[in-house]
Amino acid sequence: QNFGKRPGAWGGELLRLNASGIDGRDELNRKTSSLSYTETAFAVGGGLSGVFYPGLAAGLTAKVLNRSLAGESDNLIGFDAGLHYGPVYGERLTLSFVAQNLGAFATGNTSDRLPFSARVGASYMLAGNLLVTADVSSDRTLRVGTEYVLGPAALRAGYGAGGMSLGAGVKFLKAYSFDAAMVKNADLGVSSRYSLGYLFGGAAREPRAKTYAKDYLAQAEAGLKEGSFLNAHYNIAMAIGADPSAKKGAWGERYLRLGELIKGLKLREMPEREANFKASTPAAEEAARAAREYVEGQTVKSMLLAHSASGYEPNNAFYSELLRIMAAVNARETVKDEILPRAMLVNRKLEKAAAAFYAQDFEKAVKECSEVLLIDEGNADAWKKLGSAYYALGDAAKAKHAYGKVLDLNPQDSAVIRFMSLQGWR
Repeated sequence: QNFGKRPGAWGGELLRLNASGIDGRDELNRKTSSLSYTETAFAVGGGLSGVFYPGLAAGLTAKVLNRSLAGESDNLIGFDAGLHYGPVYGERLTLSFVAQNLGAFATGNTSDRLPFSARVGASYMLAGNLLVTADVSSDRTLRVGTEYVLGPAALRAGYGAGGMSLGAGVKFLKAYSFDAAMVKNADLGVSSRYSLGYLFGGAAREPRAKTYAKDYLAQAEAGLKEGSFLNAHYNIAMAIGADPSAKKGAWGERYLRLGELIKGLKLREMPEREANFKASTPAAEEAARAAREYVEGQTVKSMLLAHSASGYEPNNAFYSELLRIMAAVNARETVKDEILPRAMLVNRKLEKAAAAFYAQDFEKAVKECSEVLLIDEGNADAWKKLGSAYYALGDAAKAKHAYGKVLDLNPQDSAVIRFMSLQGWR
């Protein structure tokens, strides 16, 4: 069961224990009548993922135990609450906390109460498919366990107050599972448990959590386009909480880079600053593009656009800070004479490319022209200078490609046509 777009679950449980034919005795130990004792337990609970913080799940259970003996009955009532966080640290560590019988009370003629207990635990996935777990309760009881997964099978072992326990399980026919365990109990001794499970829908249907993760990522993508970076980061986090595998791909990288940007610009502390990405001004548009390119891992382009954003409004502290943050996260230096509006920035870099070419620093000329084309792909002059630089470096294939781009943009460029014809490229 899911609630809104948050993955969740609910369940119920009904247990009944009946013992009849018990001899009743009076105070002199004389048989009186036959008695019966009955316990009926009912519990219902639910859980929700993404509560308060992505990756955090919370659950609550209410339970009632009815006891009946010789016509007398009472009810013991309690509530359980739990928290689950993770996986974190490379998708390996999971943390949990459970409090049992919170606010326990009773009805009927009894002073009994369901005993309170608290437990904290953790699990960690070691190299390969080996999982280790441990938990400790409020009475200082420590339990440890491990599971090793090998294909569809799993081997398990644990140790607690009762001693050692062993188990194994296997999945088969896509939707079935069978588990067996040998457990040592302080009261009952060694007992064996067997269970058969069935996953309704088998493996054919994609889990709803993954479906919701896709919805969150779609919202994140829309947020990036709109300059709503806080909202985008939140939705990526919710997607990862619903489907941790989303963190392993490109969205995981976007999440980390966007988090660095938000932290550097202190957008969480001052969310009103996000308006600097959404204003209808050239500076805001360039700043938003710079942020998006950084999130996509385009470090050089993001730096160029950050220079341009600050160039449009050099006295605006936010765009100056954006440029500084971009330089820090991209590990690149700010170039003061390139803090210019985009058109002027393009001209400045073309001037640098020409100067480098005449100084026979052809590699720098290639660099300057390539950076121009990152923010002005249709600049024929940049393509022509790039072609000349590559030709001077002896890279005929790249020179031919660059000159071809010039003719795509300006088919009547006679100088390029003549040069390519002399080279046999036309």
